[in-house]
Amino acid sequence: FIIAAIDIPYYSYYNSRITRAIFNWTNDLSSMTKSVILNVEYIKYYLVLFIICISWWFSHRFIYRKIFKNKKEQYNTTNEGILKRIIISLFVLLLLFSGIRGNWFFKQGPLRVREAFFTEYAFINQLGLNPIFSFMEGFVEKRINYFKDKEAITKMQQYMHITQKFDSPIAREIIPDTITNNKPNIVIVLMESMSAYQVGSLGNKKHLTPNLDSISERSISFSNLYSAGIHTSHGIMAALYSFPALLNKRPMVSTYGSVGTFAGIPNVLKDKGYQTLFFQTTDANFDNMQSFLSRNGFDTIFSNNSYEGYKRANNWGVPDHILFEYGIKKINEIEHNKKPFFATFMTITTHDPFDIPEDITFIPTADSKVDKCYQYADWAIGEFMKGAAKQQWFGNTIFVFVADHGFNFDPLYDMPITYHHIPLIIYAPDIVKTPRKIEGFGLQLDVFPTIMDVAGLQYTNNTIGMSLLKEQRPFAYFCADNKIGCVNNEYFLVIRNNGKESLYKYKKGDINNYIENQAELVIKMKDYTYSMLQTAQWMLENNKYQLSLNKD
Repeated sequence: FIIAAIDIPYYSYYNSRITRAIFNWTNDLSSMTKSVILNVEYIKYYLVLFIICISWWFSHRFIYRKIFKNKKEQYNTTNEGILKRIIISLFVLLLLFSGIRGNWFFKQGPLRVREAFFTEYAFINQLGLNPIFSFMEGFVEKRINYFKDKEAITKMQQYMHITQKFDSPIAREIIPDTITNNKPNIVIVLMESMSAYQVGSLGNKKHLTPNLDSISERSISFSNLYSAGIHTSHGIMAALYSFPALLNKRPMVSTYGSVGTFAGIPNVLKDKGYQTLFFQTTDANFDNMQSFLSRNGFDTIFSNNSYEGYKRANNWGVPDHILFEYGIKKINEIEHNKKPFFATFMTITTHDPFDIPEDITFIPTADSKVDKCYQYADWAIGEFMKGAAKQQWFGNTIFVFVADHGFNFDPLYDMPITYHHIPLIIYAPDIVKTPRKIEGFGLQLDVFPTIMDVAGLQYTNNTIGMSLLKEQRPFAYFCADNKIGCVNNEYFLVIRNNGKESLYKYKKGDINNYIENQAELVIKMKDYTYSMLQTAQWMLENNKYQLSLNKD
C-alpha cells in the first residue's frame, strides 16, 4: 500500500512509475523526511493511505472471522485446521503473485513495459504497469551492453574526431585560438528545475523570465541544450564534470566517486591557481555533496549551516536572493587575494514545494504558484547581476546560467522533453564582444569545454564533452533513471528499459510511433547514443575518468 501510495505523487512529479530512484536520497533521510512530511500537497495521499490501511485491516478481520466461525476453530492446531489455513494462504498468495506479474500465464514472463505499451497514449500505457513490480525490477543492475566496449570506444572516437594519445581513450589536448594572459573569473549558476519551457527567449509567452531574457540578448545563448538526467546530482556531474547520467548509476554517492578526481572544471581550474567555491542552501551531506565536491576541486563549500541569521524559505534552506547576496559577500572576502576565482551557485526556490519568501519587495503577477516561483527565481537572478555589476571583479568575470534539469510541464510522452530541454547562457560583456544564439544541439556535459573555450584556457579534456563554439552534435541524448532519450531536429527516440522503443515527431506533438518507418535513422541515433554512454560507463568502471593522465 505504501509503495502504491508513493507511486502517485512520484508519477505526478517525474511522469514515470516509481523506481528505485526513490532511494537516491536515503543518505540524507532527515532532509528528505522533512521535504515529504512538510509538503501540504502530500496530505491527501497520507489520508488515502490511512483509510485504505484501516479498511483493509477491518475487512481482513471480518473475513477471518467468517472463515473461522468460533475462537476454537481460529486456533485449531489439528491437521484439518492447519490444512485449511495452508489452502487459504496459497490461494491468496496466488492472487497476489498473479497481480504483481500482471497475467495468469506462467509460461510467459511478467507484464513488462513492452506488453503494457499498446497505445499511442503515454498515460494509458504506464497505467498498465504494476508499481510494485516496476519498483522491484529497478533493483536489478542494468549495464549498457549495446556494443562490445572496444567497439563503443572506437565509434565514440570517430564521432568526436579523437586520436588517442593518452591511456584514456577520450583525452585530448585543447589549445584555444587565443590563449588568455589574464585568467577570467568564472561563475556558474545552476538553476533548479529551470526548464526551457519556462524561459521567454526560448519560446514561453507568459513573460516569466525578463531578466534571463535580457541577459540572453547580450550573451552567447544556446537554444537546443539538453540536461543529462532528471536529478540535481546528474546536473552537477554533467555541467561541472562533463559526465553523463548512466541510467540508475550515481557516481557522486558510489565507490567510483571516492577513487581519484574527476577531470572537470573545478579540478582543472584549481590546478591553474583558481580559488574554488560552491554555494548551496541544503544540508552539506545531501546527495553526498560535501564529501564528493571537496574531493573534486572545491576549496570551500557553503551549505545550510552557513546562513545563520537568515530566514529559511522552506525545509530546503534560504531563498535564492539570500544565496546570491551571501555569495557576493564571500567572493569579496577572498577576491583581495588577487587570485582568480571559480564559484558555483546551486539555486533551490524553483523546487517543490514552490514557496516564495514573503519579506521581499518583488510581487509576482503569474496565476499559478509554480509560475510565480519562476518569476521570483528570475527576479533573484536580476538582483544578483545588479549586485555583481557593482563589484570590482565584474568586468573580468564569465557568468554562466544553466539548469540542473527541467521539469514535468508537458507530459505528452512518458519521458517529458521539458525535463531535459534547458537554457544555457554565457554572459561576459567585457570578454564576449559578439552576442549570438547557437541553434545546434548541445549537451549539459558540453558546458565545461565551452566555458574553457570562452575563457581562452589551455587544458587536457578527459571527458566526452566538447566546445559548442567549435563543434556540433548531430543528436542530443539523455537518461531518466530507466529510460534513454535521443533527439534531432524532428524526431525523439525513447528507449525503455526492457521495453518497447518509440520514435515521435515531438516538434509537432505527434504521439504516433514512427520507429518502423525510420529504421535507418533509429540505428544512427542508437549508435551515437550508446557509443557515448557505454564509453562513459567503461571509463567509470576502469578508473579512466581522472584528472591526472599518462601518455600512451
